[in-house]
Order: sequence, then C-alpha cells, then structure tokens
Amino acid sequence: ENNAVRASPVFLSVMARDIQAAYAYLRSQHVTIQRDIIFHASWGGTDFHIADPDGNGIQVVLYE
Repeated sequence: ENNAVRASPVFLSVMARDIQAAYAYLRSQHVTIQRDIIFHASWGGTDFHIADPDGNGIQVVLYE
C-alpha cells in the first residue's frame, strides 16, 4: 500500500493545435473532463482540464 503524502499537486500542461478537436477526441474516449473549454482574454489562450487515471490534472491549452 502506498501512503505517500503529496506536498503539492502534480499538474502538466500540453499544447494542442486544434483545441476543439482535442476536446472532442478526449471526450469520445471517456477521459475525465475537470473543466470545460474556456477562453481567457487576460492571457489570450483557450484551455480545458482533464485528469489522468491517478487523478493528476492536465491542462490542454492553445495560445492564440
């Protein structure tokens, strides 16, 4: 049994050339979507968040 305590969350960010296609594909594969697609005017990007099988967060992002 692994009783390790995480000091901080693990978070990975990956860029997608076509964020809409990436979102549709990951949904079709039943990947856990933690946050739907959002456009962020403050930094000019669009992203959504998914979780890996261990629950670690992954940001899928497109900088516009």
